Parts: sequence; C-alpha cells; structure tokens
Amino acid sequence: MATAIEVDPTNNYAIDGILFGTRWTTTALTYSFATLPSQLLDYSPVNAINPDDFSALDSTQQLYVERALEMWTAVSGLTFTEAASPEDADIRIYWYRSPENPTARVVDFPSSEPEAGDIQLGGSVADSNSWEPGSYAYLTILHEIGHALGLKHPHNEIGIFPEVDPAVDSIELSVMSYSSYPGRGSEGGYTLAEGSYPTAPMLHDIAALQYLYGPNWSYKSDDTTYTFDPSADVLFDTLWDGGGNDTYNFENYATNLTINLLPGQWSDVGRQYALLDGFEGIYARGNIANAYLYQNDPRSLIENARGGSGHDTLIGNHAANRLSGNAGNDTLSGGAGADTLEGGAGFNWASYANATAGVNASLIASAGNTGEASGDVYASIQGLQGSAYGDRLTGDTGGNGLQGLGGNDTLYGGDGNDRISGDAGNDYVSGGWGNDRILGGSGSDRLYGYTGSDTLDGESGNDLMSGSSGNDTVRGGSGNDSVDGGSGNDWVYGDTGADRVNGSSGNDRLSGGAGNDALHGGTGRDAFVFDSALGTARTNRKINFDTIKDFNVADDSLWLDNAIFSKLGKTGSLSKPAQLNKAFFTVGEHAEDRNDYLIYNKRTGILSYDADGSSAGKAVEIALLKKGLALSYRDFFVV
Repeated sequence: MATAIEVDPTNNYAIDGILFGTRWTTTALTYSFATLPSQLLDYSPVNAINPDDFSALDSTQQLYVERALEMWTAVSGLTFTEAASPEDADIRIYWYRSPENPTARVVDFPSSEPEAGDIQLGGSVADSNSWEPGSYAYLTILHEIGHALGLKHPHNEIGIFPEVDPAVDSIELSVMSYSSYPGRGSEGGYTLAEGSYPTAPMLHDIAALQYLYGPNWSYKSDDTTYTFDPSADVLFDTLWDGGGNDTYNFENYATNLTINLLPGQWSDVGRQYALLDGFEGIYARGNIANAYLYQNDPRSLIENARGGSGHDTLIGNHAANRLSGNAGNDTLSGGAGADTLEGGAGFNWASYANATAGVNASLIASAGNTGEASGDVYASIQGLQGSAYGDRLTGDTGGNGLQGLGGNDTLYGGDGNDRISGDAGNDYVSGGWGNDRILGGSGSDRLYGYTGSDTLDGESGNDLMSGSSGNDTVRGGSGNDSVDGGSGNDWVYGDTGADRVNGSSGNDRLSGGAGNDALHGGTGRDAFVFDSALGTARTNRKINFDTIKDFNVADDSLWLDNAIFSKLGKTGSLSKPAQLNKAFFTVGEHAEDRNDYLIYNKRTGILSYDADGSSAGKAVEIALLKKGLALSYRDFFVV
C-alpha cells in the first residue's frame, strides 16, 4: 500500500490553489473496484461504511473509470495498475448511496489511513443518462480521481494552501472547480450544458499534478499530428504532448481560426464552444488549451500549425515553428525562433506585433532579418506587421502591406502597389515603385511616395510628406505639416493645422484646409482650392487664413467651394469647375455693390469674401496674395 507525505507550496497560484497538501510517495499506484462491503473493513471508525449503502460498479462503468484514470496518467508520471484484490489496492472505487454522499466524494486525501484515495460515487452520478466524456458523470469521476491524488477545490483554503481568486476559478482551468465560469462562484451547482464538461484534466490540473508526480514524457513523444472534427458539437480540451515535432492540423475547418501554440494559451475555432451557462449564454474562452511547460522544458511544445480555408491567425512559440495558413487572408506570428511562415492562398501577413524589441524584416531579403524575425523564412506572405518598437520593414516586388504599429519605424514598399501604415511613432516611409497608399498614423512622420501615382495621408502629427514623381494625392492630416506633391499633376491638402503646401512641378490642386497655411504652387498651371469652413470677420484671420506665395495670373486659378461660399452659386464641382460670375468680383478695399462677394485689395494683397456685398455685414479675409496682381473674375472658379 502506498504511503503519503506533505508537500510545500510553489508560490504559483495556478498550482497552490488546488493542492491539498499531501501526495503519494510513489508514482506507481494500484486501483480496484470493490465488489463487497467486507473488502472495506480496514476503514478507520470515523469513515466506516454502512453496508446497506454499498454496491459495486458494473463492467461498463468500470471501463469509464479506467478511461478517466488514463487521462490523469497521460499528463503525469503516475501509472495505475489494477490490484489483485481490493484489500491490496491504493484506490478503491464503488457506489455509496448514503444521504451524506449525494454526488460523490473521496473518503480521504492521500494519507496513512487505509481508506485514503478511495472514491465513493453517489446518487447524482447514478442518475446520469450518460457517462460519456463531456458528461457531468464523467467530469465527476475525473474530479474525484483528482482528490484521490492530492488535489482540492480551488474555492477552499486548506492550511497554507489558499483559495483562488474567483476571477480565475473556473471549470475551464480545473476539473476540481465548482465554478462554471470565472467569477460565478462555487454555489448552486454547475450550469454547463450536458456534453460541455471537460473530458480530461485542464491547465491548472496538469500543472499541479506534474508538480506532485512529474510529467509523462512518453505520452505522444513521437511526431504527432493532431486533427479535429469540425462536425463535433463541442471541442473543449487541454493537450499535453510529451515530445517530438508536432502539428495542430485544422485544414478541414472553414471558420476563421485563432491557433495559438503558446503554453497556457487557447486556440479558438470560431464555434464548437462549451456552453458554460445555458441561462446566461456564457461560452468557454476557446476550444483547445496548451498545457504549461514543466520546469521550462520545451519538449511539450507544439511546433507547427496548419490553418483552414478561413481568415486565420496562427501564433507560434519559441520553437522553430512552421505555420501554414492555407486558404484565406491569414496572419502568421512565429514569435521567437527561426520560423517558416507559409501564407498559402490569399493576402497573408507575417506579424511581429508581440515582439519584445524592434525587428528588421524583409520579404525580399529575409536572410538579413534581425530580432524575433531572425531566421524566419516566408512563402506566400504579402504583408509585414511590426512591433511596438522601432522596426525596419521592407516589401518585395509585389503589392505589399506594411504596418509599423508602435515605435519609430522605417518602412520601404519596394516594387508593386503597396499599402503602408506607419501607425504610432515618428516614422519614415517610402512607397517605392508602384501606386502606393501611405498612412502616417500618429507621430511626426516623413512620407515619400517615390515613383507612381501615390496617395499619402499624414494623419496626426507634424508630418513631412512628398508624393515625389507621379500624379499623387497628398494629405497632411492634423498637425502642422509640410506637404509636397513633387513632380506630376498632384492633389495636395494641408488639412487641419498651420501647413506648408507645395505643388512643385506639374498642374496641381492645392488646398490648405483649416488653419493658417502657406501655399506654393510651383511650376505648372495650379489651382488653389478653398474648401474649409470660415470663421467670422473677427476670427478668420486667426483660424483659416492662407498665404499664396506664388500665384501667377497667367497660369493659376482660385477654386471656391460653393458649400462654403454659398453666394457664388450652386453650379460647379471639382470635376467640372464653373467660371465665376463676373459681377461677383471686384478689386478694391471693400464691396461696391450688393453682389460684390469677392474682393481683392491690390494694395494689401488680401482676398476677402463678403456674403452680403456692400450691406452692413463685414467681409471675411480668406487669403493673402501678392500685392498688385491683375486679378479678374477669370481667375476664379466655383466648385
């Protein structure tokens, strides 16, 4: 017969919260199914049984108990061998339908008493319609075996072993828990749907049992491929793997998957959740959890994952992972280690969002990768996602997506029509060849379109931007920006803030937007567009007054948005500007008649808008041009 000893706390809440405080001194335990009350006469008086409440399990019930024992063997160093007789067994299992045992119980935790480890199954288990894995009855058997091995309820404090925080007390984490989901508490019984109960020890159970008895390194120690059935009603399990080069294969799934290979984390197939509370509609947080590492030994890691036909997220661990997205637009995050990231069909991303330092990642020359990208190999990857730190991301000859995320990033699109976002931080972005879309994000960024017809948006921050060559659209966004169209026929917007807006060469359209902006058309036939809301005659000089540095009467024009300058008429649009009515313009210091809505003061160079002409309302000064220009109504268009 086995003997027991006391154990020390680990200072790990996941383990200590379910330790009773004793364990068996051997890992080779015996069990038996008692068939007669007389086989239990060695019980101490306090635990002596009433023979009238005793009965034996039938052969089918015994098979389910043995199956549950195997679940504990699979994850730990324990072995269970059936004893020749119940009197010789460490653990004895039988029916005991007494009033004091309505469900089930262990007679005693591991100790020196003969009845220690014995399991009495009560009436509620007997009344269950099913003993299949996932049923309440099967969970009860797993639970009582846990007690027999030295595990307590997480909501109980026993000696120096604490109760756990209700926020982490859940059947998702331990079969020893009475709480159907985090925060519910242990009162009132389980609320899980039949078929939704755990089928094996869960995360905390495995960690605690391995602390007591060590792991089972021989279980699934070869190269194992785990497949899963998308037609099953429920998928709810924690997997322990003893070694080898292993794979989660979800190729037969069409949902959007999150496959996470990190220890202690869950994979989510998008459905097949355990229903933890049918009244409140509360489901499990995921489908498959990975057991924690035992003493940081990497042998239990799952190394590889294969996605399905949906848009999947695959997350690796610190092993050399092979992540294969298959069909769909997938995101692959290898983490530490030299990983192989295979996107498959669709537009796929390699993500370093969780890296602990900046990375250098290149789709065209990955041999030079550094940080957590070091050693990574890409196949059918079109996008790169950086980290919260300063990254250097480089595309290839195709149409790529680059996302800097946090930090001061350097992003190169390369050839192809790319979509690039600097996100947070002060970023440097070059689109390279092709027609690119570039977003600066927050921070003071430097954005360059390079060749092609590019679209640039600085978003927030004080940005420096140039479309470079090609017919570009360049927007400063919020902040005090310097925006330049470069060569080509460009649309250049300052947006909000005090901006410097340059058209450079080509026939450009320039809009300062809100704020006091400086506009410089450069060479070519340029249009200066006024399309942002005006203040009053008293305030506009401070909030929306632009300076046009180089207006050329021979080549340039002024376009006024009729949604802002409503007196100029409803005709005209950006695609088809309408010539200003001659009567609406005058040169002088103020309006001479009631329809002199636009006034150019040659002496000061100020252009004003007076919504009531010569009536009492004051004109709003909207721009400063050179003094003495030969402006006429022909220089104005309504859009």
